[in-house]
Amino acid sequence: MLLIAAVCVAAAPAGAQASSCCKPADLTTIKGIAYDYVAVTALTGATVSVVEYPNLKTRVDKSGGFALKVPKNRKSTVVVDAPDHLRSFSETRVRKASDPLLAFGVTTLELSRGIAVFANIPLNASQTAPKECLVAASVSVKAAWKFKTLAQAKAYGSYGVAGAKLSLVKSGKGGGSFRGLPVYFGNGFPDKSLTSTVSGVGMFISVPAGTYELIATKPGSRFSSSTAVCKPGRFIELGAGQL
Repeated sequence: MLLIAAVCVAAAPAGAQASSCCKPADLTTIKGIAYDYVAVTALTGATVSVVEYPNLKTRVDKSGGFALKVPKNRKSTVVVDAPDHLRSFSETRVRKASDPLLAFGVTTLELSRGIAVFANIPLNASQTAPKECLVAASVSVKAAWKFKTLAQAKAYGSYGVAGAKLSLVKSGKGGGSFRGLPVYFGNGFPDKSLTSTVSGVGMFISVPAGTYELIATKPGSRFSSSTAVCKPGRFIELGAGQL
């Protein structure tokens, strides 16, 4: 992280701590939603923070939305913490005000433990996080780029893309793809017999530490990519949107 000579306090949304790093003109706003993955209800009161700027925090409002300000032209990783739910990390990227809504569909710890048993996912000693890095990837239709609220996403219904194949490509020296094949979800649960998305969701298990790019492919379609910074214990939610 670069040291900044001039320090100032930026205006922050209600319930948030200000980020002491930049002039207001050097900030941009991240907007997103956080909801229970099964119930599709707002995670009201959940804490949303930025890994690279831990003093910058806010909470999810009653509609499921959140907003916080982060420095422009610097990578940031958003993390959501909610009681009795799995801690969830976003992709790591430079943020822009024009970015689509950042969506977190967060599973309860109880459900996460059930999926872990079903899909042979190693968990930590306290059974509250994956032992290694776990990456959940969702492929969404083009209309999802326009969602502004959780209510809009719910009203649209299913927006996952079927028939897409997912891969993780490691960045930097050595490169190459993560050799573990994704486990695709069918009817809300992992199904190892599947070879492509059904509901638009896949999962990469026990990903080694490193930086990876999510690639989604389907004949006749193009998708955006996203970047995961994997570390042991992280559950990362990545997205690939139809272009």
